[in-house]
Amino acid sequence: MKKKIFTWIVIILVTLILVLCGIVINQGGGNSNPSTMASIQCENFVKNNLKSPSTANFPNLPMITDKGNGTFEVTGYVDAENSFGATLRNFFICDIHYTGGDNADQNNWQLINLSITP
Repeated sequence: MKKKIFTWIVIILVTLILVLCGIVINQGGGNSNPSTMASIQCENFVKNNLKSPSTANFPNLPMITDKGNGTFEVTGYVDAENSFGATLRNFFICDIHYTGGDNADQNNWQLINLSITP
């Protein structure tokens, strides 16, 4: 009788641990640190405004300022080819707002302002 009870306790504990592990893994996917995702999303917005987005290289870590309420300012630079094929360095300032949901989805980010200057 004691063996049956012990066996059922072990089965229940193992099942509970597996369920909890599954919950933790599912919550982690796509919902990274919002400031990190703000940087990634701003890079995507910058690429969308370049003449040759496939040549874009972001060689430094951008500076990210959390302005509160899901709004971030991301500043950095990008090296990319212009329409003549010459690689130029452009500095950017990107103001972006996280609207909620999966922060890896660009549809959940609103571009407030994007300034790209040589």
